[in-house]
Amino acid sequence: MENVVKMPSSFEAESYIIGCLLLFEDVADEVFGRITSKDFYYKENRTIIEAIEAIYNRKGIIDQVVVLDELKKNNKLEEAGGIENFYSIIGNIPSTANVEAYTHLIYQKSAERTLFNVVDSCSFKSWSWIY
Repeated sequence: MENVVKMPSSFEAESYIIGCLLLFEDVADEVFGRITSKDFYYKENRTIIEAIEAIYNRKGIIDQVVVLDELKKNNKLEEAGGIENFYSIIGNIPSTANVEAYTHLIYQKSAERTLFNVVDSCSFKSWSWIY
């Protein structure tokens, strides 16, 4: 039986943050002041947040139409899970009440993955001298 390690992540928290950014642009400074697209684990979510982050860095307007256009312009819509995934994320956001908590959760999971990768790398290096 093969040991499979589930990397620390939260698909729900990532999706929630993306949805909040798409619906409530005013949370962008709070979100990008704490995390970046590199902290997102899931490919579809990372692709969307990269588009949002690029727009944010250009000081552009962040909304559904602009982000969708950014994804299409860069041929990244399918990588983002398609248009259905994009709109399903938006449909599940009731408010921005938990932005701070979910931003912290994404940061924490990212830090745990980084630590895991460092430990894994050290472990591999420490045994490599035997072979």
